[in-house]
Parts: sequence; C-alpha cells; structure tokens
Amino acid sequence: MQLLDRKRALAIAPFWRLGFRPFFVAGALFALLAVALWAAALHGLTSPAVPGGILAWHRHEMPFGFGLAIIAGFLLTAVQNWTGRPGLSGRPLIALFGLWLAARLVWFIPVPLAMLIALQLAFIGLLIAQMARQLIAARQRNNYPILLVLSLLALCQALTLTGLAQGDDNLQRRGALAALWLIAVLLSLIGGRVIPFFTQRGLGRVEAFAAHPWLDRLLLACGVLVAALFASGHNLQASPSLAVPFIVLSVLHGLRLWRWHLRGIWRVPLLWSLHLGYAWLLIASFGMMAWHLGWLAQPSLASHALA
Repeated sequence: MQLLDRKRALAIAPFWRLGFRPFFVAGALFALLAVALWAAALHGLTSPAVPGGILAWHRHEMPFGFGLAIIAGFLLTAVQNWTGRPGLSGRPLIALFGLWLAARLVWFIPVPLAMLIALQLAFIGLLIAQMARQLIAARQRNNYPILLVLSLLALCQALTLTGLAQGDDNLQRRGALAALWLIAVLLSLIGGRVIPFFTQRGLGRVEAFAAHPWLDRLLLACGVLVAALFASGHNLQASPSLAVPFIVLSVLHGLRLWRWHLRGIWRVPLLWSLHLGYAWLLIASFGMMAWHLGWLAQPSLASHALA
C-alpha cells in the first residue's frame, strides 16, 4: 500500500484496505453462482424472471458483472504502484463495491428498467473517473491506453443495455462480444507487463526479457479493431477477409508466448498458470480465424474459449 497516514490506514478493516480484496472475492463467488444458474437454466431446472430473459442476463453479467469486478480489483490496487499515490480504500471503496453489488442484485428485483441501466453504467463510470483522477494527476501517460480501453468498454456496455431496452438481440450480442475482445486487450496489456516480470523473478533470472513496444502497440491496435468490428456487427458473419486481424493476433500472441517460455516455468505453479492463462488469447484468436476461414462451425466455441 502507498500510505500517507499509516495510523489512519491501519484503522480500516483489512478487507477494505485494498481494492483487489473485495472485488476478487466477490467476483469469483459471483462467477461460481452465475455459471451455476446459467447451467441450471440451460437444463430447464430454473427460469428466473429477469429483464430481457435469462440469455440477456448471462450475456451482460459475465463480461460486465464478473469481468469488470476482476478488472476493477486489479486496477484499483495496481494504480498505487504506478502512481505512488494511495488508492481507494475504506468508505469510498465500500461505496463503489456496494454499487457493483447493487447492480448485480437489481436484475432480480422488480424495478424500472431505467434504474437497472443507470446502476450498471454508474459503476463503470465511477471506476473510469477514479482511474483517470489518479493517472492524470501523476501524469502516467504510459497507462492512458488503459483509460481508453475502459472507456470503450463503457460504450460496449451502453450498446448492450440499449439492445436490452429495445429488445434487440443483435445489439446485445454486438456489445457483449465487443466487450469480451476489449477484455482480451486489457489481458494482453497487463499480461505483457506481469508475465515476463513474474517469470524473471520466479526463476531467479538476472536478465530481464527484452521490451518490444511495437508489439504492445500492434496488439492494442489490432485488439481494438477486432472489438470495433464486433460492435459494428461485421464480425457476426463469417468472411475470409475478416480472418486477417485474427491471424495477426494469433501470430503476436504466439510470438509472445514463445519469447517468454523457459523450461523452468513448469516447476512453478504461479508461473505456468500465468502462461497457460495467456495461451487462451492465442486459442481464441486462432478459433475466430478458423471460423472466418470456414474451418470451424461455431464462433461461440472461440468466444467461450476466450471467456
């Protein structure tokens, strides 16, 4: 933690001192319950009355309920290291977490749809405001791409919720799938920092991995392009020409994994789990490429591989 007043910080209950604690715990628990509920609904064991139907709930809540919780937990904690400034803790953190929790519960409470939509967008709006406040104050320009991706995620959520309000299944799909690939962009941005760093430290390696800023920028640009194609509806129909950005993503993710690989990682669970987790970005990109080229029957296989 970055502490300005240690006595005041230690007066806060440990669970609320750092953003990752409530959001990681609640996000993981929510994923467990949400996937169980979705599986039960698919098998006809339950049919909860939620706005737009259970598919609309599942489609929105996995990226914007579970996904944003984990993203928020990580960013609210990591921003302290990036800026050297104290992060959100205590009552402000409790309030932000309470807003996230209310946005999850409101789906199952008979309230006006406008209230449900307002709660969903308020959470990501406040998260962006908090991150922007700290990054801009510290002039952390190298982290501005994270603000860009978060802002685009907010637009995707607005697109998904517009589809919910209009009863438009196509808009909901476009918004949710675009968001999923923007989350992939965040994973590549953060993974590009932490995986080589953890690998170097975890194996006691003196030499750091060489940085390749061009690769990071190309992954960012290509990932945002893919998300834009989903948001516009172009990626919902198979087309060989649309396989190109996924070919590029597959090559770049594969190059990263090859460069980071050292045999010693397989002896350290913290390391091989990071590398294996990152590999799903390659698998999903390759899967979408295969679908556009006619080698794969269902694009949902690639989307769920990423998810």
